[in-house]
Amino acid sequence: MVMLMEPARRKFGILQLKISCLVNVKLSMFSLEHLLVLLNKLDRDVDIVIEPKTKEKRLLQRML
Repeated sequence: MVMLMEPARRKFGILQLKISCLVNVKLSMFSLEHLLVLLNKLDRDVDIVIEPKTKEKRLLQRML
């Protein structure tokens, strides 16, 4: 794992500790903006879609 983390650390320009957090999906250490910057460094497009809830989702939410 360490061998994979070093190239990622260099590409992102962040500490290896933060790479470890990304690998372990501990995203609370990152702001949304920082995560989007990292995705852009991977040459990824990011789409944020906001849709109204469907009736089914509203009903399920009420049941919980």
